[in-house]
Amino acid sequence: MSISALLKKSLFAVTLCLFSVAFATADYNSAGIPDSVQIRRGIVSSWLNAPLRSLRNKAPELKTDDSGAVFKLTVEENDTEFIISLSPETFVNMTYIDGDKSETIRQSVFVKDSCGSWSLYRRKSDGEPIRIEMRFNNNPDVYIQFRPDGRRTYADLIVYNSYISRSVPIIIPFNNLYTTSFQTIKDLTSSSIPWQNVIPDLDQYDKVKTMIDIIRRKLPLVEFSKFAAYNEDGILYSIRTGEAIQTEEKDPILVPYEKDVDDKQEEKKNESLKLGSPGFVKWIIDGIIEPITGSGTNIQDMLVPTVQFDTLGKKGVISQSWNLTMNLDWVRNLAVKAMSTRSRLPDLTYKNAGVDVSIMPFAAYINVNGKILKNPGYMKDIGYNVYTLKSLFYVLSVTESGWFYIGAIRHSSSKKVDESVFDESASFFPYFDEQGKFNCVVFQSGHEMTLDEFLENNDSANVHLERVQATDIFIPQ
Repeated sequence: MSISALLKKSLFAVTLCLFSVAFATADYNSAGIPDSVQIRRGIVSSWLNAPLRSLRNKAPELKTDDSGAVFKLTVEENDTEFIISLSPETFVNMTYIDGDKSETIRQSVFVKDSCGSWSLYRRKSDGEPIRIEMRFNNNPDVYIQFRPDGRRTYADLIVYNSYISRSVPIIIPFNNLYTTSFQTIKDLTSSSIPWQNVIPDLDQYDKVKTMIDIIRRKLPLVEFSKFAAYNEDGILYSIRTGEAIQTEEKDPILVPYEKDVDDKQEEKKNESLKLGSPGFVKWIIDGIIEPITGSGTNIQDMLVPTVQFDTLGKKGVISQSWNLTMNLDWVRNLAVKAMSTRSRLPDLTYKNAGVDVSIMPFAAYINVNGKILKNPGYMKDIGYNVYTLKSLFYVLSVTESGWFYIGAIRHSSSKKVDESVFDESASFFPYFDEQGKFNCVVFQSGHEMTLDEFLENNDSANVHLERVQATDIFIPQ
């Protein structure tokens, strides 16, 4: 059945599936992206430097270079700018479903801001160039832009509204960028632009994806119980009281601790897992440790304090009644235990194990109002503002491929914003898929969510991160 026939039948349920995307061309450079440089050399006067009045009525054009690569040339107009863009041809498998029949068609598309796209922005008031944006991977929010300033040219490397590099001077005159290849730019800026922080090695994420799949299969077994965690022998305890939880009762109740409680691991294999937010993170780490040591982590060891407050200060006084950093202590001690178990170095602490994530790769960020502000980066014993997490995880996934992160989440009081507590924990698994698309799976309290969903749920929080190396020898209880 043809596509036109399918579309004409209104009773048909037609589903368009983005099944796969492939570039229509061979690699043009070491980064493996399509490059419009040959086409740009032929449109400098007719498009790139043309008077704006002549651009306004130009229709889109398809341009083909000597290798057969096709690009779509377009011009757009907004309130302040003209944007001249070249977008490479890509192919999308689109599946049309009609009852129990389906037909998959490989269709050519041109997507702005796709890998290999090139855009020139010109000011509407006088036609002068403002900037050039170049996309070099399958993440449209990761790009490099170039800005003219007199005779100088400056480069900005941007990842999800955060500047990895800002206002870096380059030796290429701005107008020469119209006809310069991406590979040449990359080579000439190799010592000034940290390309190594944004271009991933796609072969390094198998262990991260293996752990995600195993956790995902276990999620239906998890029942949320706020302070519940399994001890080193697989017995359910309350983190808050230190007492065992009687699992036979319909509504779990606390019972006195007994050292001779029978190990019921075998009985629990087919039962639900009762876990709270920190207990769920512990369950993940125990799945790494237990295959090596034969037992999980000790609850009391995970509660050892890692933060000391001034006893005369406000937080010191509050901490005498409330544990403000329990979740921070918890994830730090879990990460250290994972590191020391695998390295067989028993004397590690969070101060010498290198588990705290404290990198500061960003110079600034763009807020929701479009203003460029200084990025506060890492704050000791506080972590990162959530609005920087997406760009941070992107960079971490490139520079620390094969690792995942456990985090303590710090919320401010709804009544007193200057009072805050680490009240939740979560696990973050950033990776790149086979097409180079960045992803980050978040597991919290027995639930899976996207990073965007996590950020929306914690829009004013801070997150302190600990790094843990992923493994394919992962056997959670």
